[in-house]
Amino acid sequence: MSVPSGLSPDDQLPVGLQIMAPALADDRLYRVGAAYEAARGPLPSPI
Repeated sequence: MSVPSGLSPDDQLPVGLQIMAPALADDRLYRVGAAYEAARGPLPSPI
């Protein structure tokens, strides 16, 4: 799964975080992705 993680400091291009889990562990993957997004907070607007 790839989740947005913010903008690069130099050129303000979008950067993402790739999260992987073992086979048949989709529920764990979704929980980790949701926890990351909750901890990260809202993303800044690129404009």
